[in-house]
Amino acid sequence: MIQCQYYIKWIANALLFLAAAALLALFLLNVINPTIPALRCDGTKLLDPSISHKFRGDTITVSKLLFVTLLLPLVQIFIIEWFYNRDKRNLYIYGPPESSRWRRTLIHTSRWYRDYFFGIVFMLFLNDVAKTSVNSPRPHWIDSCKPNFTAEACNLGWVDEYNCSNTEISNWKLADARKSFPSGHSALGFFTAIFMTMYQHRRIRKQSLGPVVLVWLHTMWVGWAIFCALSRVADNRHHPIDIGFGGFIGAIGGIFTSTILCGGFGKPMKAAGYQNKVVSGMNGSATIVDGFPSNGNGATVTLPPGTNGGVRHNNHDNKRPSLRRLLSTQSTMTQMSEIAEDRELDSL
Repeated sequence: MIQCQYYIKWIANALLFLAAAALLALFLLNVINPTIPALRCDGTKLLDPSISHKFRGDTITVSKLLFVTLLLPLVQIFIIEWFYNRDKRNLYIYGPPESSRWRRTLIHTSRWYRDYFFGIVFMLFLNDVAKTSVNSPRPHWIDSCKPNFTAEACNLGWVDEYNCSNTEISNWKLADARKSFPSGHSALGFFTAIFMTMYQHRRIRKQSLGPVVLVWLHTMWVGWAIFCALSRVADNRHHPIDIGFGGFIGAIGGIFTSTILCGGFGKPMKAAGYQNKVVSGMNGSATIVDGFPSNGNGATVTLPPGTNGGVRHNNHDNKRPSLRRLLSTQSTMTQMSEIAEDRELDSL
């Protein structure tokens, strides 16, 4: 029954992801296009300076954006996980000690990057839905379209029926010139910046590198997002409100991906929380209970300092079984394997 529920869950997630990816592809390929935007005019010329700028090209091209968004996070996550998993840690909290460092690194890297990629797809899907729905022309729309309309139509104050006479650009670029709000570059930049700063904060050991290195890494990602967004305004590719709302969508997407999909990046269980789990039972039958049992007077029975097994006595001289012996039982290993990151790794 549990295995059936497991497969149903993953099939449902896969179908939802494929549906979002397919719709996103339709938007990116401009199969689903916004309509031709209306233009203001006074009978002889157009009166909308906000979309009358010259097209200057892209400072941050699509190839550069994809390189920083898709490749650099993968490389950095792998390097961080390589150092994070350099030690064989506690069996019940961090994973099987017999697994190699390469295996632990690849498992964690694939887990975080998978969720990162899923988050990008869903964030871009929402961003392109807004692009197509709002139908906001880019600042260089008139220069790219070169609209052809009659003087009679312009006397009405608005022109909503015209043709683009520019034959030097493709239909795909014309359709893209009508998708200004919100900015996809800004959304991707801030999504990556928020995700990577939250990831670095949780997975980099500050005791090893120091806070200055961590702040420097955070600054690099945030600086990239800001530069990527501002370059779109400087290139006459977006209006200021476009990059503002695009950055907001990307930041919210990065927060949701880090906290919901990645679960806070597998925050390790503290020692106090681990010691609060007491194993009781005999002859291979073990259970996990919260807190230490109490004696007849209601006082808590605590494990003597410095002991990690052996016999534990309370005030009435009631003996408890060896903690080390109980931890070696199969039933205990099965239950404790669900703690913290082991539970996440088992689902891969």
